[in-house]
Amino acid sequence: MREHFTKHTKTESMLSRVLTLPSNVNFMLGKGLDTKRPSVMKRVYTKQSNPAQTLPLLQTSLSTALGQIEKAHTTCLNTGGIGAMSSIYKHAGAMTFLKGCLADGTNLFDANEAGHSAYYFEMANGFKLRREMKTCLTTRLKQSLAIDTTDHTWPKKEAAFQEPPAKKRRVLYNEKDWQTEHLKNLLVHYQKEQTLDDASFQKEFVDILPCHWTVCSLTMDPTHHQFYMTQLRSGTAPVVIKIPFGREKKHTKESCFTYEQAVAELNDILQKSDETIHVRNDRTSKSQVNAWWTERAALDQRMKTLLSQIESEWFGGFKGLLCGRYEEDEALFKQAQTDLAKAVHESACKITKTQPNGSLPLIPIQETLCRMALRLGPQPSDIDIQDLIYLFLGSYESQGANINYTSMEVKILKLKISSLVSKYHISSKVMSVNTMQQLPDEHVILILDTHAQMFPLESIPILRSSAVSRLPCLSFLRDRVLRARTQHRVPNDQWSEVTVNASNAYYVLNPSGDLKHTQSQFESIFQNVPGWRGLIEERPMELDLETALKSSDIYMYFGHSAGQSFIRGQRIRQLPSCAVAILMGCSSGSLDKKNEYNPDGYVLNYLLGESPTVVSTLWDVTDKSIDMFTKHMLNTWGLLSSSTENTSLVKAVASARVHSNLTYLIGASVVVYGVPCYVQHKS
Repeated sequence: MREHFTKHTKTESMLSRVLTLPSNVNFMLGKGLDTKRPSVMKRVYTKQSNPAQTLPLLQTSLSTALGQIEKAHTTCLNTGGIGAMSSIYKHAGAMTFLKGCLADGTNLFDANEAGHSAYYFEMANGFKLRREMKTCLTTRLKQSLAIDTTDHTWPKKEAAFQEPPAKKRRVLYNEKDWQTEHLKNLLVHYQKEQTLDDASFQKEFVDILPCHWTVCSLTMDPTHHQFYMTQLRSGTAPVVIKIPFGREKKHTKESCFTYEQAVAELNDILQKSDETIHVRNDRTSKSQVNAWWTERAALDQRMKTLLSQIESEWFGGFKGLLCGRYEEDEALFKQAQTDLAKAVHESACKITKTQPNGSLPLIPIQETLCRMALRLGPQPSDIDIQDLIYLFLGSYESQGANINYTSMEVKILKLKISSLVSKYHISSKVMSVNTMQQLPDEHVILILDTHAQMFPLESIPILRSSAVSRLPCLSFLRDRVLRARTQHRVPNDQWSEVTVNASNAYYVLNPSGDLKHTQSQFESIFQNVPGWRGLIEERPMELDLETALKSSDIYMYFGHSAGQSFIRGQRIRQLPSCAVAILMGCSSGSLDKKNEYNPDGYVLNYLLGESPTVVSTLWDVTDKSIDMFTKHMLNTWGLLSSSTENTSLVKAVASARVHSNLTYLIGASVVVYGVPCYVQHKS
């Protein structure tokens, strides 16, 4: 214990020294390059007589600080505490982001620095989980190559004078060759992932993604009232944007919608929901039942309002980064991209009194950011357009421009950008292109950090109809992609969707015996599906569940919580393979934050066991409402019917949300961890 405390103290001491930066860098790190108000670059220039001298000074200071952090990272990599290492990665990501914003160049963001910044932020997420995963992989690999020691007969006398026979090897779980190959490959990736450069990060984490997947990672910084949003797509450089909370109310008397306020509102809604659940059996008369439903409906409306407020006040004009691909006309898109860049450049020149052909070069708008702007729709709000203005004009400040955000030209630019966005959608409609229609099979994966994982962000308005899943760290997404490629022997430039055999399912229905309604809804259905096995109103043995999880394609649990009283999490995470899990108990997917450590929850054992997809709930729900949700989800997925439409489990969950009797209090509670999974009907 003393040795651990000494190591931890040394790590914290080194981290403290790293964060003692020059005063000008501390000023920028603390305030940031806000995307919706006069930026800090302007403030710095007002204190300096020569902006040309200030910029190199800041760049040098940031480079020096990053060098110190890299040194601390190397020293603390194997012995540093989880909290300290996460802090090192987060601060490295923040300073690399600032360095990219101050880069000398003609791009809105420096691609190399964006890659570095994205890498550091992703390494900060799930640091504890990645350490645990390495342990799990090592254990599973040893089990797959275990020595057969089942021969307990006494040796013959002459055996002492002979060479002992070679010990036979056996595979404990009958693993296939591809599984052992996958375990070895994955262990190598985990051993080297903490020392990658931006090119290696792009190759090993981003370019392996299927072309129809979009990854959006959120790294919260409640201390400084801001967060970082990263979008990752195969074949495209990462995009990282820093967004302050409540930025549109900086200069008004209205209070900002802070992270703390959102957490308090969410907790209050869930607490009152729990109270209604606990008293529902006491409400017997018709008037009492009606009052109970009225109270539940009011909580449902509060949840809807909370999620709408999060979208409008947190994400605002940048919410398009959360989206997948939509239908577009290539020529019209390129024209919109060019027109937006020209409009911003002309305004920047007028504000700084520089001619368009003068010393202020035009900064192109990246395709990703242009699509982000166009996702605001044919009638974008003024507040969302204002977000774009501060983002685009802010890029010219790194070139020495002194932008006056209160000038009339900024107001004119707002009208220009709004008009260009609307024009794109109208022109596309004339060309019979539905720009608000998402492309088939598009999927979004959210990588949510410790502070963001409690919110059902899958149900904010812009994502609600889309197929959206989540994971606690990018490494877990890479694992599932590599496993699928290894299993199907698919090259990196191709993709084969994750599929399960609809006939190979195992269920545990009402093991406690008190969920009679749930049992009545599914008992006859499950018993009549050929090939399905399971238990009804019976407590399962741990060994039976272990066998079911590794031999079945689908595992369904309909009971209280996530079933942790029947099988230990340690057994799940050591399985050679794990079925797709549907855990429809209360709070089966919730994660608890514990001090400096990453959030912990029973559902993580399924992710450590490499279950491709896990359906679970973030908070407590009522049995009748969740039964209605589940039945629609299973039918839409095609598990209970041979549907001709091939729908992923993630999309089926999104569809079931809008068919719930309480579309937010119940619908938003169900989330999917993992990747999209499809049903195949085999004999």
